[in-house]
Amino acid sequence: MISNIGKIAARAPFVTFAIPDKYSIYVYGIDGNGKRGFLGAHQGSDYRHPQYIGKETDVIQPDTVHDVEAIVYGLRPEAEPQESIEIKYEIAATGMKKKKGTLSVDF
Repeated sequence: MISNIGKIAARAPFVTFAIPDKYSIYVYGIDGNGKRGFLGAHQGSDYRHPQYIGKETDVIQPDTVHDVEAIVYGLRPEAEPQESIEIKYEIAATGMKKKKGTLSVDF
């Protein structure tokens, strides 16, 4: 997910993240029926570091959250990981410096 915790709209958002080992992009999308996230399908050829690049018409309003992509452990969504993971990410938007961070997810 991507959120805008700022006070102004974020235009042309950019998101990239590192998919941890043993995980992959869920081929059936964020809803299980093939729907891609807010910024559509990822761009680039490095499937371990997908990039999502918005256009100037793509806007994230303040205090909103949007799905970007679904990832799964192994090849099936019902597979259950036993450990927590850390996902390194980068985000940016028009007029904003790129920010890097790490998201920790506990299971």
